[in-house]
Amino acid sequence: MKPAEIRALSNEELQRRLDELRSEWRDLRFDAALGRLANPMRIRQIRKDIARIYTILTERERQALAEQGGSVPVDDQDRQIHAVISERWRTVASGGCAAKTSGDRSAPR
Repeated sequence: MKPAEIRALSNEELQRRLDELRSEWRDLRFDAALGRLANPMRIRQIRKDIARIYTILTERERQALAEQGGSVPVDDQDRQIHAVISERWRTVASGGCAAKTSGDRSAPR
């Protein structure tokens, strides 16, 4: 499914579609375990469709919160990612290397 197709569906239709995709994904995983899977790429496609649907649902939730005047919640993972990115930028801006190294890796003499 394309994102435009997903956005055209209502939340109830998206939930129904999620249930269908999860069921199909479960059946395909079972078939793969038994070695009778006809199209292995279908599993990947289903996983991506599920992720797209979750992304659209999250966008809608955040938009609804923003329209109500509430702040968009930031979870711990967002904070951790922001902290890592900020630290890397501080390291690069100070002239250091962004990658962490362990031990002495100086040039051989």
